[in-house]
Amino acid sequence: MKKSTVYLSGPMHNVPDKGKGWRQELITKCTDFTFLDPTRHQSQDASVVELDKNDIKGSDALIANVWCPSVGTAQEIYIAFTAGKGVVVVTPDLGNLWLAAHSHFVTTSIEEGMQFIREYFEKGFVPTATHQLPLSVKRLHPYSCCNLFRFTHSNE
Repeated sequence: MKKSTVYLSGPMHNVPDKGKGWRQELITKCTDFTFLDPTRHQSQDASVVELDKNDIKGSDALIANVWCPSVGTAQEIYIAFTAGKGVVVVTPDLGNLWLAAHSHFVTTSIEEGMQFIREYFEKGFVPTATHQLPLSVKRLHPYSCCNLFRFTHSNE
C-alpha cells in the first residue's frame, strides 16, 4: 500500500533552525507517511517557490505549523486548500477565521493534526476547496476522534 504524502508547511525565514527541527522530529516519529519537507531545497532564490508549489501539488495533504506569522505558509495553505488537498493547521490562534476558512482541521497540537490526517485517510475522506467543516467542529480541542467524521456530509 502506498504511503500518503504530507507536505510540511511552516515558517522558515527569520526563525530558529530555519524551521527544520519540528519537521525532522515529525519525519522521525511518523514513519507511516511520506513527507515533503521544503527545507531540503538548497535554492535561496525565487525558484524555490515553484519547487514548493510542485511539492504541494504532489502531496495528498498539508500540515501547517503556524506558530508564528509567515506569508509563505499562508500562501501554501491557500494553494493546498484550493487544489483539494487535506489541510490541517496547527496554531495557538484557534480563533483565526482565515486559517479556519482554508483548512479542514485546526488544532494546537502537531500530534492531533497528524491523528486527524491518519483518520482522514483511513475513512477515505476526499477534501475539496468547497468542502467546509462547521467552525465549531474544526476547533475541537482536545482532539476527539469520536466526532471526527460525523460531519463529512454535513450541509452546515
